[in-house]
Amino acid sequence: MNDGGERMLGWKQAILSFLMLAGLIGWLGPTLYDMNPAEDFEVEHLLLSTGQNRCMQATLYVPEGEGQSPAILFGAGSGADPVLYTNWGEIFARHGFVVLMVGPGNQRSDGGMPEWEMINDRETLLENQEEQFLLLLDYLKGLPEVDPKRIIVGGHSGGANTAYRLAFEKRDVSGVIAVAGRFPPENSQFLQNNLLLATGSHDTIVTPDKIREVGLQLTGRYMEEGVLYGSFDNNTAKKILISDGSGHLGECFDEDIIKECLNFALRSVGKSQTNGLINVVSLNSVLFCLMAGLLFLISFIALSNEYVKLRLHDNKLKNIMPGIYFILFYLVLSTTISKHLRFLGPVDYKIQQYLIIAAITIVVGIALSRIAENPGLSRRISLILDLILIGISTALFTLIYTQFVQFQLVTQMVLGIAITLLIFLPLLAMYSSGMSFKRRLIFNILSLIWLVPAITPV
Repeated sequence: MNDGGERMLGWKQAILSFLMLAGLIGWLGPTLYDMNPAEDFEVEHLLLSTGQNRCMQATLYVPEGEGQSPAILFGAGSGADPVLYTNWGEIFARHGFVVLMVGPGNQRSDGGMPEWEMINDRETLLENQEEQFLLLLDYLKGLPEVDPKRIIVGGHSGGANTAYRLAFEKRDVSGVIAVAGRFPPENSQFLQNNLLLATGSHDTIVTPDKIREVGLQLTGRYMEEGVLYGSFDNNTAKKILISDGSGHLGECFDEDIIKECLNFALRSVGKSQTNGLINVVSLNSVLFCLMAGLLFLISFIALSNEYVKLRLHDNKLKNIMPGIYFILFYLVLSTTISKHLRFLGPVDYKIQQYLIIAAITIVVGIALSRIAENPGLSRRISLILDLILIGISTALFTLIYTQFVQFQLVTQMVLGIAITLLIFLPLLAMYSSGMSFKRRLIFNILSLIWLVPAITPV
């Protein structure tokens, strides 16, 4: 290599090293700050039975310590993953609550496959939700760590609609915290329990006027924002909060809403409210860490492949690099998307799905690798083969698990596109660095086995 080529290589490596370091700091800096090695609660991801072959995804937060603790059953918004409310679960658990955060559910056939039914009537849907949440409430009360006399029910959006109904059905609950729930039940009686209603000033689905209307329907009085009516002493406290600046999704990450709900829940179970700061991870912070982590991974792939090229005969190193890239890819997504947006697993209750997608990807991968061995095939075509593997594997698996139900197919297509982009970025970096299709195949298959079941119903 001449002097000009060496200088160009040196500049390339310097730039890649800078980008890798910047990405590493941007990803791990906020991530390590958010991680508390002395965390005083445990987290468990569950699949809970709700009768008649039905099940619901849930995340359980249990604070450490002896004796029984107050608890909260919190319903996520319609179709939302419980980890979207990680801030809520962690903050409530740090303040002594057992938290059962409940997400989407479905009905399974005797063979274990999900069965889909279209329910167009809102009241029927809400009644079904209420039946399932009553079983989950019994489950929560039965936990040895829970004080069954100090239970809060709550939720966001669709979960709040169910919380209203639970409170009418179980009048012994200590309180209700409902964020952006717009469909209270038609009831001749008013809700007697402690009640906090909240929404964002920019929520176009459940506007401030709408939440005041809900308050009037539930309590029989027009409530001013920020005014406490009734008393916690006799379980009649009522309040409305309008948080400035938040939209419907932003309410999941809204520090003012979370802190007000926490303090309302604490007072409802006989505890003092907290005046200290609470650590809320913002949506922008999650997305920034994700982008920084991907920048680190792509720069690392490019830089490490420059090193591998210098070791021409070290096939062992070349073969293990895709596995190393997958581990880093797993860590980036696990500390960002999987913790705050959508839980990616792995989990034991999806073993059947992992086995099916593994069989699909391995069979399709072997077939495509034989095509890639054609000496007349250009390198650009091999990159298309990567996309074909992702597309065919995702499509076959989706069709098996959605039974051609239109609304679920649309959801799967949107999530499938997102997963394709996430997997393809590292693959593109490997391709640009000269890695063969066979070696990229290792990363591709591992990523698909992990991520495709994560976007598919349980």
